[in-house]
Amino acid sequence: MDNKHAYLIMAHNNFYNLAVLLKMLDNEYNDIFLHVDKKISNFSAGKLDCRMKYAGLHIFQEFRVNWGGFSQIRCELFLLKKACEYGRHSFYHLLSSADLPVKSQEDIRNFFEKHPDQQFIQFDEEKLERYQKNIYYRLKYYHPIQELRKISSNQKISRVLTFLSKVIVFLQMILRIDRLKDRSLQIAYGSQWFSINQSFAEYIIKNEKWIRDIFEYTQVPDELFIQMLAINSPFKNTVFPGEDHLNGNLREIIWDFEYSREHPHIFTMADWEMLKESKALFARKFSDKDDRMIIKKIEREFGYEHEEQNSGCSCDI
Repeated sequence: MDNKHAYLIMAHNNFYNLAVLLKMLDNEYNDIFLHVDKKISNFSAGKLDCRMKYAGLHIFQEFRVNWGGFSQIRCELFLLKKACEYGRHSFYHLLSSADLPVKSQEDIRNFFEKHPDQQFIQFDEEKLERYQKNIYYRLKYYHPIQELRKISSNQKISRVLTFLSKVIVFLQMILRIDRLKDRSLQIAYGSQWFSINQSFAEYIIKNEKWIRDIFEYTQVPDELFIQMLAINSPFKNTVFPGEDHLNGNLREIIWDFEYSREHPHIFTMADWEMLKESKALFARKFSDKDDRMIIKKIEREFGYEHEEQNSGCSCDI
C-alpha cells in the first residue's frame, strides 16, 4: 500500500464536479476519503452514486464545517487520521469538491515519485506581508465565537455576533492578552490545500494537541495551520519551494477582485488553454452552475486512464 495515494476530499457543494472528480480518481493506486458537510441534511451515500471500479472510496459525514472556523481543521485532521489508520500511503492530497486534476493520474504519480521526501504546501509571503496586521490579529487574540458567527444565517444575529466578537477582542487588548507572547513561532500563511508524504502526515497527527492549542480559537485558522506547523518543525527544509511558475502546493488558483474583496476565480472554457499548459497538477475552483463544459473538457482530456473503465459517478443532491 506504500505506493498508493490517499485523496482527502472535503465537500459541501459542487456535487456535479465532485462526481467527476471521483470518476477521475478511480484508479488502483488511489484510496479516497470523502467528508460531506453535516449541514447537507438530505445527503446519503446512495445519492452520490459512485461505482468505483479501482479506487477504494470511504465516505463520512461527521462535522458541520464552517468557513473560517476550527471545524475546517477538525475535518482535515479527521480525514488524515482515517487515511493513516487505513494504511500507509506515498502521499496525502487535500482537495475540495470544487477541484479537479489537470494532469493524468500517471503524470501525477510520476511527479511525486520524483519528489518522495518533499511537502507540497503553499506559502504566500506576499499576502503575509500585505495582511500582516490582520493575520497577527487572528493569532494574537482569542476568537471564541468565530464558529458561531459562521453558523447563523440570520443577518441580524450575525451582526450581533460580529459586534460581540469585536468586544471580546477589545477586552483582551485592555488586559494585554497576547497568545503569541510566550511562544517562539514563525508566522506563515497560505492556501489550506496540500500534498504531503507519510512522514509529515504522521507528524501532524502526533501534534494534534499543539494544533488545538494554537488554532482552536484562531480566526480563519485553515490558512495558517499547515504552514506554521511545517515551518516550525523538523520538516521545514522538506517543503517544496515552487519553481518555474509552479505553485508550492501544485494547485492552479487564481484570485479575482470584486467589490474590494478577493475570491477564487471560477474557471470556464475561456481558461482552457491556460489550464492545459499549466505546470500545476490540480486546479480550483470549478462550478457546473458557471460552466459545465470546462468540467467535461478536463474529464475527457485527463481522465479514463483505463481503456475498459466503466465506473461512473453521478449525483442528484
